[in-house]
Amino acid sequence: MMKMAPRSKMRSIPSALVMTALLGTAMAASALNIPDNITPDSPEWKTYFAVDPVPTPVAEKPQVDLSGGVSLKTTFYGSVAGFKAGKLFVDATLAPNGYEMAYHLRQAGISKWFSEAQNDSLARGLVVEGTLKPLYYQVDEFEKDDDYRKLELYRESPDGRLKLWSEPAYETIQPVPPELAMDTVDPLSALALLGFKALPAGVEPCDRVVKIYDGNRRFNFVLEPAGYFEFTSKGKGRYRGGAWRCSIRHERVAGYGGKEAKKSKGKDYVFLGLVPEAVRTDSLTYFPVLLQGRRGLITARLEAKRTVFTAPDGTQYAW
Repeated sequence: MMKMAPRSKMRSIPSALVMTALLGTAMAASALNIPDNITPDSPEWKTYFAVDPVPTPVAEKPQVDLSGGVSLKTTFYGSVAGFKAGKLFVDATLAPNGYEMAYHLRQAGISKWFSEAQNDSLARGLVVEGTLKPLYYQVDEFEKDDDYRKLELYRESPDGRLKLWSEPAYETIQPVPPELAMDTVDPLSALALLGFKALPAGVEPCDRVVKIYDGNRRFNFVLEPAGYFEFTSKGKGRYRGGAWRCSIRHERVAGYGGKEAKKSKGKDYVFLGLVPEAVRTDSLTYFPVLLQGRRGLITARLEAKRTVFTAPDGTQYAW
């Protein structure tokens, strides 16, 4: 197994995405038994690993065609046990041939008692026959001088091998073979698949599996129907209308070891509202209006407010 410099203790993007602990764990795959002396330049590496570590960041971020796309901006307001816990800003553009998503997390309120973390992330990729094909994923987390993480996960073509640069480098990379990383998305692109795209006739928006690989771990978000909810709040900028309630199960597949294989209990949900009809497309049909999780007596929430959709002609539509 390849040994690298110590890894930062900062949270990964999936846990930052749902603030403190919105997504639990249902299962973990058995670790593969591999030789101890495999290095990235050995022929055996590509059998056991779907990603190739590289020593430097990518020289130029890949560009994608966003022409004719619909853009959205929203702010998710976080709370834990009723106390403010920060804001998550999301900017996204979904076009016929490509997409781009940007994510900015800022701690506030009760979260600042425990952490001063900030997170900026970017994802870009292609849209091929209605399917997202990630090309580039970037994470920049910072809490203090000795507790930070920078990461780039990218490929030169939709079917090319993934490359990973990180600072500090991961201490140990558990095996995730190429076959498990096929047809996956990065954690930020997964936000789109939680609700953005249209689905075949007869398929509920909550009846899906989102396959995710962050360059180190391979996991699924398993969505299942959990009813229909009507949002009636008159608060400024809040979503009003019907939404599908989906339960979420976080399924660990590969890349985990030791204590990480333990199950965590909890109930987690995402509520999907319909995008305004004037800007609704096959790749922008539903949108997460609320993420909610419960651990014992503690409830955490991320609620979307002030969501604005911009059509290709510049016309704006707000909920």
